[in-house]
Amino acid sequence: MPNYEITPTAFCKLKLHATKYPSQAVNGLLIGTVKKDKVTIQEAFPLFHGNFCLPMLEIALLQLEEYCGEQKDLCLVGYYHANELLENNDVTAVAAAIADKIQSYYEHACLILIDNKAIIKNPGIKFYVKRGSSWIVPEDKILWTVQDNAHDLLNGALKQNLQHQIVDFSHHLDDITKDWFNPHLTKKFSK
Repeated sequence: MPNYEITPTAFCKLKLHATKYPSQAVNGLLIGTVKKDKVTIQEAFPLFHGNFCLPMLEIALLQLEEYCGEQKDLCLVGYYHANELLENNDVTAVAAAIADKIQSYYEHACLILIDNKAIIKNPGIKFYVKRGSSWIVPEDKILWTVQDNAHDLLNGALKQNLQHQIVDFSHHLDDITKDWFNPHLTKKFSK
């Protein structure tokens, strides 16, 4: 199993998506680079808030697959999810099924569950890998880290209310001029 590192861009985008919709389930896809024993999660692409339907997820996966094909060394490496209810910090059957689908693209795919009770805390996420038929929090030598300045960038973004600028695939379906890849935020967090 590789080690995993989450960039500030990916960390901020997934957290902003969850803070924009604090009373709804949110989810998204994680894109990164894979080098021998290290996966760097470079980007988070917000999918849906609230309910969604499977054909729309398939369209989003096709768009992201095309995007990864255009970028050097990027691939689909995981999935993130935040549950609707504050007290629910378990991986749902739907989240596990989507993560299983992503694992068909990359065998070491991860699942990140945003901890609703610790949404603005560092790190405020639970990291899962697949063992057998279950998604578990690893207790062995698998390491995952969030790059150093990610939490500071998130705090600054929340002070600027940038969560209101995040666009998910649901928004894109309503208005195709809205870019669910959020290049304006990627640019801001990559400085």
